[in-house]
Formats: sequence, structure tokens, C-alpha cells
Amino acid sequence: MADTLPLSGRIAIITGTACGMGLGVAVHLASLGAFLVLGDCSDSPHLEQLVTKLNASIDLPPRAIALLVDIYVGVVKSLFDAVESTFGGRAHIIVTCAAICDYDYPFLAETSEEVWDHTLVVNARGSFLCC
Repeated sequence: MADTLPLSGRIAIITGTACGMGLGVAVHLASLGAFLVLGDCSDSPHLEQLVTKLNASIDLPPRAIALLVDIYVGVVKSLFDAVESTFGGRAHIIVTCAAICDYDYPFLAETSEEVWDHTLVVNARGSFLCC
């Protein structure tokens, strides 16, 4: 059954996966059959629970791994290194969701202009460095 999913055999790197949109994207891509390298700058129990659940759902783990990362050049390379060492291939999908919403500013309407600008910089830099 898993072989018939649209993203079967595809590998995704997703940042900002401890909560919010990043977590939602990770769950969705997993439901479509993707293998996942999940990165976040916080050591979240939600992220570890997701990895544990995904890896328990297949016969040959890992299906997903989590890395404690922040977006800068050296760490972005570590995400790609993790893809190659864990899954033996290259990333097919990259989604940068870092800092969209966090525990201090759970709603965009409550986010200051300074935090909003930082959010855009983090994700733009993450996308640029990943590509």
C-alpha cells in the first residue's frame, strides 16, 4: 500500500517542525509516503513524538529523523548530510517553516514587526541556503 502513495520513495527536509505550520507540513508529507528529515531549533517533545510514531509505523525504520538545528550555512549542510547518511539519497522536497509561529507569538496578529521581519529573513535564508 505504501508504494502507491504519491510521495513514496521521496525524501523531504522540513525546518520549523516542532509546532505550527512546519509540524502540519511534516504530518501531511508523511501521510503521502515521504521520508523526512525534520529540523527545529527547539528540542520539542512534539517533534520527538512525531518521529517515534512515524518510525513505529513501518517495518524498516527510520522513516523520519529529527535534528536540532538553526538556519545557517553549516547546519543546512548537516540537513543534506543527514538525508544522504540516513536514506542513501538526495532530498527531493525542501520546506522552510522556521519561525512562522512560536510559543511566544502563537498568532501572526500578535507578532511584532521586528519578529515578523526576522521570520522572513530566517525562511528566505533557509530556502536560499538549501537551494
